[in-house]
Amino acid sequence: MYNWGIIGPGSIANRMADALDRVKGAYKYAVASRTLDRAVAFKKKHGFEKAYGSYEELYNDKDVDIVYIATPHNAHFKCALDAMNHGKNVLIEKPMTVNANEARELIECAKRNNVFCMEALWIRFLPLNDKINKALDKIGDVISVTADFSVCVDVNDMSCRLSNPDTAGGALLDLGVYPLNLADMYIDAAPENISSVAYMSPAGVDMNDVISLGYKGGKTAMLRTSLLFESLRDVHIDGTKGRIRIPNFIWFGRAEYYKDYDVTEVLEAFYDNGFQYEVKHVMDCLDKGMKDSDVMPLYKTLRITETMDKLRNDWNLKYPFE
Repeated sequence: MYNWGIIGPGSIANRMADALDRVKGAYKYAVASRTLDRAVAFKKKHGFEKAYGSYEELYNDKDVDIVYIATPHNAHFKCALDAMNHGKNVLIEKPMTVNANEARELIECAKRNNVFCMEALWIRFLPLNDKINKALDKIGDVISVTADFSVCVDVNDMSCRLSNPDTAGGALLDLGVYPLNLADMYIDAAPENISSVAYMSPAGVDMNDVISLGYKGGKTAMLRTSLLFESLRDVHIDGTKGRIRIPNFIWFGRAEYYKDYDVTEVLEAFYDNGFQYEVKHVMDCLDKGMKDSDVMPLYKTLRITETMDKLRNDWNLKYPFE
């Protein structure tokens, strides 16, 4: 059994608490917030054993095995650094860090403390992936990936973390990280060429982006992310012998295999919640003595973060705290 601690009891933490209930051996041990009242309310709601009014108290609890970091983007780095320096294994909500320098420092910190560290990119662990990976053999060499993830928010509302530069807002880090990971999943390489068009909000975060990636061998990815409209969130994986379409990938329960222009096979693996698969993976890694995931390894997190750094540099997008 592994004792889980949650840092930052917000909306995403509620989903994680529910996921922990679905995994044998995952124990809801402790929750910490910057205010004790909020931690106690979360503890009572989800049945955790302990509640702390500071993160430091949770880090100092010798019985915490794994810390799930669910704070806003701008706080991920410090929380993960502090947790690992206290000898804790960490699962860090995506994006793991705001920039690549932070990612490199966390990777070194994990090695130095001999602890497990992983970005919580939950779609990489869903059951449908096994079926898609088998179907990839049918479509030949993957040449192109297209994907988008866009939502509609009020870009002038600074109470919305997606709109606020102080919380590392913008479409790229919160939403665009998904299409970037999908391209990485099916092309599995660092892009050689990165180009884009991005429009900034009045507050100075990216609100409408189109990203083009070029890879060795003529492979490409065309990705979209925006705060200005709701997209269909489809993924297209085009190969030399066929193609796969994942409709509304954020639910990741169904995919279609195309031969020519006809759907010849439907792949299905539906789920509820979805976070339970990454929870189980973390515990399986720890059971095996692994300090780095073989599904979401730290080098992949770093190369995607480096791509996001290049994009933001091209857009002259730097957050106030950087």
